Amino acid sequence: MHAISSSGDAPRRSSSASEKSLSCTVCADSAEGFHFGAVACAACGAFFRRSVSDQKVYACAHRRCNVRFDSAKRGGICRYCRFEKCLSVGMLPQEVQAKRVRKSESVSSAATASPRPLPLPRRKSTTGQLEALVQLRRDVAAARTRIYSGQSPRFGFSNWRRYLGVEWQLFVSHLLPSAAFSQMTREASMSRIRELFFLFVVFEMACATSIYGGVQMDRCAFYDGSHVELTDDSLRGFFAEDPANQDPDCLTRLSVEFFDLIVRVCSRNLQAAHLDEMETAYLFYATLAHGALRSQLDSTPATLHAEIGLYYETVVVRFVGISVSQFH
Repeated sequence: MHAISSSGDAPRRSSSASEKSLSCTVCADSAEGFHFGAVACAACGAFFRRSVSDQKVYACAHRRCNVRFDSAKRGGICRYCRFEKCLSVGMLPQEVQAKRVRKSESVSSAATASPRPLPLPRRKSTTGQLEALVQLRRDVAAARTRIYSGQSPRFGFSNWRRYLGVEWQLFVSHLLPSAAFSQMTREASMSRIRELFFLFVVFEMACATSIYGGVQMDRCAFYDGSHVELTDDSLRGFFAEDPANQDPDCLTRLSVEFFDLIVRVCSRNLQAAHLDEMETAYLFYATLAHGALRSQLDSTPATLHAEIGLYYETVVVRFVGISVSQFH
Protein backbone atom coordinates (compact mmCIF):
# COMPACT_ATOMS: atom_id res chain seq x y z
CA MET A 1 0.00 0.00 0.00
CA HIS A 2 1.28 3.43 -0.82
CA ALA A 3 2.21 5.91 1.83
CA ILE A 4 -0.57 8.25 2.93
CA SER A 5 0.22 11.91 3.39
CA SER A 6 -1.91 14.11 5.63
CA SER A 7 0.40 17.00 6.36
CA GLY A 8 -0.26 20.47 5.02
CA ASP A 9 1.54 22.89 2.76
CA ALA A 10 3.26 25.88 4.27
CA PRO A 11 1.49 29.26 4.07
CA ARG A 12 2.38 31.54 1.19
CA ARG A 13 2.73 35.27 0.75
CA SER A 14 -0.19 36.94 -0.92
CA SER A 15 0.29 39.31 -3.85
CA SER A 16 -1.29 42.73 -3.64
CA ALA A 17 -4.70 43.24 -5.21
CA SER A 18 -3.26 45.93 -7.45
CA GLU A 19 -0.92 43.40 -9.07
CA LYS A 20 -3.56 40.83 -9.92
CA SER A 21 -7.33 41.19 -10.19
CA LEU A 22 -8.18 37.49 -10.41
CA SER A 23 -8.88 35.34 -7.37
CA CYS A 24 -7.80 31.73 -7.09
CA THR A 25 -10.86 29.48 -7.24
CA VAL A 26 -9.15 27.07 -4.85
CA CYS A 27 -7.79 29.19 -1.99
CA ALA A 28 -9.11 32.71 -2.90
CA ASP A 29 -5.59 34.15 -3.00
CA SER A 30 -4.55 36.35 -5.93
CA ALA A 31 -4.31 34.46 -9.22
CA GLU A 32 -2.64 35.29 -12.51
CA GLY A 33 -4.48 32.97 -14.91
CA PHE A 34 -5.46 29.43 -15.72
CA HIS A 35 -3.67 26.40 -14.33
CA PHE A 36 -4.68 22.97 -15.63
CA GLY A 37 -8.17 24.14 -16.58
CA ALA A 38 -9.10 26.48 -13.72
CA VAL A 39 -8.28 30.01 -12.55
CA ALA A 40 -5.76 29.51 -9.77
CA CYS A 41 -2.73 31.00 -8.09
CA ALA A 42 0.76 29.72 -8.88
CA ALA A 43 0.99 27.93 -5.53
CA CYS A 44 -2.22 25.92 -6.05
CA GLY A 45 -1.17 25.16 -9.62
CA ALA A 46 2.19 23.87 -8.42
CA PHE A 47 0.52 21.85 -5.68
CA PHE A 48 -1.83 20.22 -8.19
CA ARG A 49 1.01 19.49 -10.60
CA ARG A 50 3.14 17.87 -7.90
CA SER A 51 0.20 15.86 -6.61
CA VAL A 52 -0.45 14.34 -10.03
CA SER A 53 3.07 14.01 -11.41
CA ASP A 54 4.41 12.53 -8.15
CA GLN A 55 1.18 10.53 -7.63
CA LYS A 56 0.75 11.66 -4.05
CA VAL A 57 -1.94 9.96 -1.98
CA TYR A 58 -3.73 12.09 0.60
CA ALA A 59 -6.03 11.39 3.53
CA CYS A 60 -8.20 13.49 5.82
CA ALA A 61 -10.38 12.47 8.74
CA HIS A 62 -12.76 15.43 8.42
CA ARG A 63 -13.11 16.05 4.64
CA ARG A 64 -14.42 19.57 5.36
CA CYS A 65 -11.23 21.55 6.01
CA ASN A 66 -11.01 25.23 5.14
CA VAL A 67 -8.51 25.69 2.29
CA ARG A 68 -8.81 29.48 1.92
CA PHE A 69 -5.48 31.26 2.06
CA ASP A 70 -4.91 33.22 5.27
CA SER A 71 -1.56 34.94 5.73
CA ALA A 72 -2.15 35.14 9.50
CA LYS A 73 -2.80 31.41 9.83
CA ARG A 74 -0.06 29.28 11.31
CA GLY A 75 0.48 25.76 10.00
CA GLY A 76 -0.49 24.29 6.68
CA ILE A 77 -3.55 23.58 4.57
CA CYS A 78 -5.05 20.09 4.47
CA ARG A 79 -3.73 18.55 1.26
CA TYR A 80 -6.64 16.15 0.82
CA CYS A 81 -9.24 18.92 0.97
CA ARG A 82 -7.08 21.23 -1.11
CA PHE A 83 -6.73 18.63 -3.87
CA GLU A 84 -10.46 17.88 -3.72
CA LYS A 85 -11.16 21.60 -4.13
CA CYS A 86 -8.78 21.69 -7.11
CA LEU A 87 -10.85 18.97 -8.76
CA SER A 88 -14.17 20.59 -7.89
CA VAL A 89 -13.22 23.89 -9.53
CA GLY A 90 -12.24 22.15 -12.75
CA MET A 91 -8.55 21.29 -12.59
CA LEU A 92 -7.79 18.30 -14.83
CA PRO A 93 -5.13 15.74 -13.90
CA GLN A 94 -4.64 14.83 -17.56
CA GLU A 95 -3.57 18.42 -18.27
CA VAL A 96 -0.48 18.09 -16.08
CA GLN A 97 1.46 16.10 -18.66
CA ALA A 98 0.05 18.28 -21.45
CA LYS A 99 1.74 21.32 -19.90
CA ARG A 100 5.11 19.52 -19.83
CA VAL A 101 4.74 18.47 -23.46
CA ARG A 102 4.18 22.08 -24.51
CA LYS A 103 7.38 23.15 -22.76
CA SER A 104 9.37 20.38 -24.43
CA GLU A 105 7.96 20.98 -27.88
CA SER A 106 8.60 24.72 -27.73
CA VAL A 107 12.27 24.11 -28.59
CA SER A 108 11.33 22.47 -31.87
CA SER A 109 10.35 24.39 -35.00
CA ALA A 110 7.99 21.56 -35.83
CA ALA A 111 6.04 21.90 -32.60
CA THR A 112 2.31 22.58 -32.68
CA ALA A 113 0.16 24.56 -30.26
CA SER A 114 -1.71 21.40 -29.24
CA PRO A 115 -1.20 20.22 -25.64
CA ARG A 116 -0.90 16.61 -26.87
CA PRO A 117 0.58 15.28 -30.10
CA LEU A 118 -2.36 15.08 -32.50
CA PRO A 119 -2.50 12.29 -35.09
CA LEU A 120 -1.03 13.33 -38.42
CA PRO A 121 -2.79 12.33 -41.66
CA ARG A 122 -2.27 8.60 -41.87
CA ARG A 123 0.03 7.08 -44.45
CA LYS A 124 -1.40 5.33 -47.45
CA SER A 125 -0.28 1.97 -46.08
CA THR A 126 -2.60 2.16 -43.05
CA THR A 127 -6.29 1.30 -42.85
CA GLY A 128 -7.36 3.90 -40.29
CA GLN A 129 -8.60 1.35 -37.76
CA LEU A 130 -6.79 3.08 -34.91
CA GLU A 131 -8.40 6.41 -35.77
CA ALA A 132 -11.75 4.62 -35.92
CA LEU A 133 -11.20 3.34 -32.38
CA VAL A 134 -10.38 6.87 -31.23
CA GLN A 135 -13.63 8.09 -32.76
CA LEU A 136 -15.54 5.21 -31.17
CA ARG A 137 -14.30 6.19 -27.71
CA ARG A 138 -15.19 9.83 -28.41
CA ASP A 139 -18.72 8.78 -29.39
CA VAL A 140 -19.09 6.75 -26.20
CA ALA A 141 -17.83 9.69 -24.12
CA ALA A 142 -20.28 12.05 -25.84
CA ALA A 143 -23.14 9.65 -25.15
CA ARG A 144 -22.16 9.50 -21.47
CA THR A 145 -22.12 13.28 -21.29
CA ARG A 146 -25.65 13.47 -22.71
CA ILE A 147 -26.89 10.87 -20.22
CA TYR A 148 -25.31 12.34 -17.09
CA SER A 149 -25.55 16.03 -18.00
CA GLY A 150 -27.42 17.97 -15.33
CA GLN A 151 -27.60 15.03 -12.93
CA SER A 152 -26.20 15.23 -9.42
CA PRO A 153 -24.00 12.25 -8.49
CA ARG A 154 -25.67 9.64 -6.32
CA PHE A 155 -23.73 7.26 -4.13
CA GLY A 156 -24.20 3.67 -3.09
CA PHE A 157 -24.58 0.25 -4.63
CA SER A 158 -28.06 0.93 -6.07
CA ASN A 159 -26.61 3.84 -8.02
CA TRP A 160 -23.74 1.65 -9.21
CA ARG A 161 -26.25 -0.86 -10.56
CA ARG A 162 -27.89 1.96 -12.53
CA TYR A 163 -24.44 3.06 -13.67
CA LEU A 164 -23.66 -0.45 -14.93
CA GLY A 165 -26.98 -0.43 -16.76
CA VAL A 166 -25.94 2.71 -18.61
CA GLU A 167 -22.53 1.21 -19.42
CA TRP A 168 -24.25 -1.90 -20.78
CA GLN A 169 -26.40 0.24 -23.07
CA LEU A 170 -23.29 2.03 -24.36
CA PHE A 171 -21.50 -1.28 -24.81
CA VAL A 172 -24.38 -2.77 -26.82
CA SER A 173 -25.19 0.32 -28.89
CA HIS A 174 -21.64 1.44 -29.70
CA LEU A 175 -19.09 -1.34 -29.28
CA LEU A 176 -20.91 -4.44 -30.44
CA PRO A 177 -21.88 -3.02 -33.87
CA SER A 178 -18.44 -1.45 -34.49
CA ALA A 179 -16.09 -2.95 -37.05
CA ALA A 180 -13.33 -3.48 -34.49
CA PHE A 181 -15.47 -5.49 -32.07
CA SER A 182 -18.17 -7.10 -34.22
CA GLN A 183 -15.77 -9.91 -35.16
CA MET A 184 -15.11 -10.60 -31.47
CA THR A 185 -18.76 -11.06 -30.64
CA ARG A 186 -19.95 -12.78 -33.80
CA GLU A 187 -21.44 -16.14 -32.82
CA ALA A 188 -20.19 -15.57 -29.27
CA SER A 189 -22.16 -16.91 -26.34
CA MET A 190 -23.83 -14.52 -23.89
CA SER A 191 -21.31 -15.54 -21.23
CA ARG A 192 -18.46 -14.51 -23.56
CA ILE A 193 -20.13 -11.16 -24.28
CA ARG A 194 -20.53 -10.59 -20.56
CA GLU A 195 -16.82 -11.27 -20.07
CA LEU A 196 -16.02 -8.62 -22.68
CA PHE A 197 -18.43 -6.23 -20.95
CA PHE A 198 -16.67 -6.84 -17.64
CA LEU A 199 -13.31 -5.93 -19.22
CA PHE A 200 -14.94 -2.84 -20.74
CA VAL A 201 -16.26 -1.74 -17.34
CA VAL A 202 -12.95 -2.36 -15.56
CA PHE A 203 -11.00 -0.40 -18.20
CA GLU A 204 -13.41 2.55 -18.04
CA MET A 205 -13.40 2.54 -14.22
CA ALA A 206 -9.61 2.69 -14.28
CA CYS A 207 -9.70 5.57 -16.77
CA ALA A 208 -12.33 7.49 -14.79
CA THR A 209 -10.39 7.03 -11.55
CA SER A 210 -7.22 8.32 -13.21
CA ILE A 211 -9.00 11.30 -14.81
CA TYR A 212 -10.95 12.35 -11.72
CA GLY A 213 -8.10 12.23 -9.22
CA GLY A 214 -8.97 8.90 -7.63
CA VAL A 215 -5.29 7.98 -7.38
CA GLN A 216 -4.60 10.98 -5.16
CA MET A 217 -7.88 10.66 -3.19
CA ASP A 218 -7.52 6.88 -2.81
CA ARG A 219 -10.97 6.17 -4.20
CA CYS A 220 -12.56 4.57 -7.24
CA ALA A 221 -14.34 7.13 -9.41
CA PHE A 222 -17.12 6.72 -11.97
CA TYR A 223 -18.09 8.82 -14.97
CA ASP A 224 -21.38 9.93 -13.36
CA GLY A 225 -19.41 11.83 -10.72
CA SER A 226 -19.86 9.29 -7.92
CA HIS A 227 -17.10 7.35 -6.20
CA VAL A 228 -16.36 4.79 -3.50
CA GLU A 229 -13.60 5.22 -0.90
CA LEU A 230 -11.06 2.44 -0.39
CA THR A 231 -11.79 1.88 3.28
CA ASP A 232 -13.70 -0.96 4.91
CA ASP A 233 -16.24 1.44 6.42
CA SER A 234 -16.85 3.21 3.12
CA LEU A 235 -17.22 -0.04 1.18
CA ARG A 236 -19.53 -1.45 3.84
CA GLY A 237 -21.71 1.66 3.60
CA PHE A 238 -21.57 1.43 -0.20
CA PHE A 239 -23.12 -2.05 -0.14
CA ALA A 240 -25.42 -1.43 2.85
CA GLU A 241 -27.11 1.43 0.98
CA ASP A 242 -28.99 -1.14 -1.13
CA PRO A 243 -31.51 -3.11 0.99
CA ALA A 244 -31.18 -6.02 -1.45
CA ASN A 245 -27.67 -6.69 -0.13
CA GLN A 246 -28.28 -8.83 2.92
CA ASP A 247 -24.62 -9.21 3.93
CA PRO A 248 -22.65 -5.97 3.30
CA ASP A 249 -19.72 -7.27 5.36
CA CYS A 250 -19.28 -10.29 3.10
CA LEU A 251 -19.53 -8.14 -0.04
CA THR A 252 -16.93 -5.78 1.42
CA ARG A 253 -14.47 -8.62 2.00
CA LEU A 254 -15.04 -9.98 -1.50
CA SER A 255 -14.71 -6.65 -3.31
CA VAL A 256 -11.99 -4.79 -1.43
CA GLU A 257 -9.21 -6.37 -3.48
CA PHE A 258 -11.08 -5.65 -6.73
CA PHE A 259 -11.41 -1.92 -6.04
CA ASP A 260 -7.89 -1.81 -4.62
CA LEU A 261 -6.41 -3.23 -7.84
CA ILE A 262 -8.35 -0.78 -10.00
CA VAL A 263 -7.21 2.30 -8.07
CA ARG A 264 -3.73 1.40 -6.83
CA VAL A 265 -2.55 -0.65 -9.79
CA CYS A 266 -4.56 -0.02 -12.98
CA SER A 267 -5.41 3.68 -12.52
CA ARG A 268 -2.04 4.50 -11.00
CA ASN A 269 -0.22 3.01 -13.98
CA LEU A 270 -2.57 4.71 -16.46
CA GLN A 271 -1.99 8.09 -14.86
CA ALA A 272 1.77 7.56 -14.78
CA ALA A 273 1.84 6.56 -18.46
CA HIS A 274 0.18 9.83 -19.64
CA LEU A 275 -1.37 8.10 -22.65
CA ASP A 276 -2.87 10.19 -25.44
CA GLU A 277 -6.04 9.29 -27.35
CA MET A 278 -4.31 7.02 -29.84
CA GLU A 279 -2.44 5.09 -27.18
CA THR A 280 -5.54 4.78 -25.01
CA ALA A 281 -7.58 3.48 -27.94
CA TYR A 282 -4.93 0.86 -28.71
CA LEU A 283 -4.77 -0.25 -25.07
CA PHE A 284 -8.56 -0.31 -24.92
CA TYR A 285 -8.76 -2.75 -27.83
CA ALA A 286 -5.92 -4.87 -26.47
CA THR A 287 -7.70 -5.15 -23.10
CA LEU A 288 -10.95 -6.39 -24.62
CA ALA A 289 -9.18 -8.61 -27.13
CA HIS A 290 -7.59 -10.38 -24.19
CA GLY A 291 -11.03 -11.77 -23.34
CA ALA A 292 -11.90 -12.88 -26.87
CA LEU A 293 -11.24 -16.24 -28.46
CA ARG A 294 -8.16 -16.26 -30.68
CA SER A 295 -10.27 -17.52 -33.59
CA GLN A 296 -12.46 -14.39 -33.35
CA LEU A 297 -9.72 -11.81 -33.76
CA ASP A 298 -9.08 -11.94 -37.55
CA SER A 299 -6.39 -9.48 -38.70
CA THR A 300 -7.40 -6.50 -36.53
CA PRO A 301 -4.73 -6.94 -33.79
CA ALA A 302 -1.91 -7.13 -36.33
CA THR A 303 -3.27 -4.09 -38.17
CA LEU A 304 -3.57 -2.02 -35.00
CA HIS A 305 -0.08 -3.09 -33.90
CA ALA A 306 1.33 -1.81 -37.20
CA GLU A 307 -0.62 1.45 -37.00
CA ILE A 308 0.46 2.27 -33.45
CA GLY A 309 4.04 1.67 -34.59
CA LEU A 310 3.63 4.13 -37.43
CA TYR A 311 1.99 6.61 -35.08
CA TYR A 312 4.96 6.49 -32.71
CA GLU A 313 7.28 7.10 -35.66
CA THR A 314 5.36 10.24 -36.65
CA VAL A 315 5.34 11.54 -33.07
CA VAL A 316 9.11 11.04 -32.72
CA VAL A 317 9.77 12.57 -36.13
CA ARG A 318 7.71 15.66 -35.33
CA PHE A 319 9.23 16.04 -31.87
CA VAL A 320 12.81 16.24 -33.20
CA GLY A 321 11.74 18.64 -35.94
CA ILE A 322 12.21 16.40 -39.03
CA SER A 323 9.79 16.78 -41.89
CA VAL A 324 7.42 13.81 -42.01
CA SER A 325 7.25 14.12 -45.80
CA GLN A 326 10.78 12.68 -45.95
CA PHE A 327 9.35 9.33 -44.94
CA HIS A 328 6.45 9.18 -47.45
